Amino acid sequence: ALGFAPQVFSAVLIANADLNGDGIKEQIYNTGSTITVKNRQGATEKIYYVGGTWAMVGIADVDGNPGAEVIARTYGDLVVITHRQRQVYPYPVSVLSGLWTVATIDQFDGAAGNEVAIADALISAGRSSYIFIHHKTRTIRQHHFAAAGNFGALAFNDFDGIAGKEVAMSTGALHHVAILHPRTLVPHYYYVGVIQQLISVSNLDGVAGNELRVMSNTGVIFTINDRKRTVTF
Repeated sequence: ALGFAPQVFSAVLIANADLNGDGIKEQIYNTGSTITVKNRQGATEKIYYVGGTWAMVGIADVDGNPGAEVIARTYGDLVVITHRQRQVYPYPVSVLSGLWTVATIDQFDGAAGNEVAIADALISAGRSSYIFIHHKTRTIRQHHFAAAGNFGALAFNDFDGIAGKEVAMSTGALHHVAILHPRTLVPHYYYVGVIQQLISVSNLDGVAGNELRVMSNTGVIFTINDRKRTVTF
């Protein structure tokens, strides 16, 4: 899971991954308040301070350059370690949300490198939000939804046929599926009543972009074509 949990304060091998793009995997260790990167011979290359309490999020390419980044979180920050540059980049997510969870690391903007998607579980000022960390450009982008609701992700996929994935969400009592486009931070809303379950995400019309099918609590199956901006049943 990508949620928050304290790490044990001992030297523990987290993973082996190519962090500098040379095709050779480095050894990545949890060393208490730090992350230590060693070469394959076991020699320390760099020790990175993360925080007194932190949790591992993942290892992925988030800047579009050769080599993966190490991604962790503290209570307040998302932390990206770019070992190729020997740098730690903290992103202060807590100033945007008091209660946040990393939802996924995926390709949302169509450019090289993945983004980190963060769900804001604290509804403040009557609204919830989604946050995207674009490490390639060192930016944070946030979308506040227009109304409060028990928002929950249904799927991360390409729904419009344009490079980069979208986030499909149930809006709970609002009775809509919202498909948020991270490139523009614009959501499209589709009325489906009370969602009982997600049926499928697949290409039903042979045109780029997948369709989303959900079933309401009355047994009606709705098909959402975001490329056409339609919902049918």
